[in-house]
Amino acid sequence: MDLLMAAHGKLDLPPGYGIELRGDMTQMEESFNRLLRGLYLAVIFMFLLLVAQFRSLVEPFNMVFSLSLTLTGILGGLYLAGQTFSTVSILAVVILTGMMMTVAVLMIDLVLRLRAQGVPRDEAILTAGPIRLRPIIMTSIITIVALIPVAFFPRTGIDAYAPLAVVVIGGLTIGTVLALFVVPVIHTYTDDLAALLQRTIARLRRREGKKEAAA
Repeated sequence: MDLLMAAHGKLDLPPGYGIELRGDMTQMEESFNRLLRGLYLAVIFMFLLLVAQFRSLVEPFNMVFSLSLTLTGILGGLYLAGQTFSTVSILAVVILTGMMMTVAVLMIDLVLRLRAQGVPRDEAILTAGPIRLRPIIMTSIITIVALIPVAFFPRTGIDAYAPLAVVVIGGLTIGTVLALFVVPVIHTYTDDLAALLQRTIARLRRREGKKEAAA
């Protein structure tokens, strides 16, 4: 499309004449751009809601970062199914974004509640993992089983939604497995970084206090 527009721009047309592309290709490109904007807005609004819920910027960032874990499953599923990235696939990514965010919220929310009760961080993670494992796995398995006929054995009339089912199955399979391990690990790293920053700030304040007392 860009090459075609560039070639049209080099044409020496008479005054008052121009070229405008219309048809299925332009409509598909417009739909593609609208869905991408919708995906960006969905991620932004989810991040803002999580910030309001957890009253923190760090934990919502960890949850939003977990969305990138689904890319391997999305691209791998489309490749194995012999399908291409389309507007229906982007719609599936929007759906998958909400599902994967739920997995991260379930895990981190329980970890934070346990830590608020005085449980050490590592023990809280080891306790929250087995508790949240069953609901997360059951939800993912039910969704995958329900979408398998649509992805691989579509009937007439719903075959257009096969890419949607493939994206959700691939992204949910890989993303869920990775999220169960990666999200707690990211939580430990960000928690260590936050603790380091707090110690550094406290050390700097003590130095400033000593200098003011000496002066």
